Amino acid sequence: MLTFLPLEDTWHDVVGKAMRGFGLTTTQVALRAGIPLAQLESVLAADTLSPKVAPQLAHVLGLDATTLFALAQYHPSQHDVTILPHGVAVFTTPFADDMTVNAYVVWDPQTREAATFDSGTSADALLAFVREQGLTLRFAFITHTHWDHVLAVREILNAPEAQTAKGFGPGVENPLGLQPIAGSAGFCLGGLTIRTLATPGHTPGGLSYHIEGLSQPLLVVGDALFAGSMGGVPFSQHEAYRQAHQTIRGQLLSKSPETLILPGHGPVTTVARECQHNPFFAGQASVPS
Repeated sequence: MLTFLPLEDTWHDVVGKAMRGFGLTTTQVALRAGIPLAQLESVLAADTLSPKVAPQLAHVLGLDATTLFALAQYHPSQHDVTILPHGVAVFTTPFADDMTVNAYVVWDPQTREAATFDSGTSADALLAFVREQGLTLRFAFITHTHWDHVLAVREILNAPEAQTAKGFGPGVENPLGLQPIAGSAGFCLGGLTIRTLATPGHTPGGLSYHIEGLSQPLLVVGDALFAGSMGGVPFSQHEAYRQAHQTIRGQLLSKSPETLILPGHGPVTTVARECQHNPFFAGQASVPS
């Protein structure tokens, strides 16, 4: 199965998230980077990023200059298309004007037992797929409780295909009446194994799910990590930003390079690709102190 979606974040978004994570204003960044304020404001308002300014910004914000500049030159291509292994399907629904959100179905091809991960804003296409494929839903997992990820979770759990399904979500932020998960937990889905990983930062109780048993291991990461970027943290909460950064490195990007990363927004990627091309984690990027 092929999937193509545009990147969730531009280079402007990456710079903005790093600034907010450090709690820095444009004036403070200009001073630390040695760039006149008017020039920096002009740079941030432009579509392109100067190869001269990119290293100055990257140094101040703990980003990798080479991949930040490459992100500014990004154009979608065939190389961005990822082939999903049999046993995984992505469903993208619209929200908030021109934005989209991803939900996933993962199943054991032998037993046809399936689990959903997040719900998007509508479960119509997802449930139609479950019916067409003859799948039986055993679990409905959520990564965090932002509304675009959970709006249709009750629709999924109330579907005839989910009569025996159980819903699970972050115990720290679980207002949906789902069974709470606090940190690490394990589940069996036919011959597949699902293990939860605590990935706080974007939200206090954010969870990711590591799935093994298909032709490639999977990481469903919600908004913790995107292709070429990471989830934003609350403004000026530097400790949350530092924790998110370290958790992504230690919990997610430490997995085997071929592991597929299934994010809440934007295209599917891999651990290897993010280690090489994500400005927050590649090359000279540094862990916030």
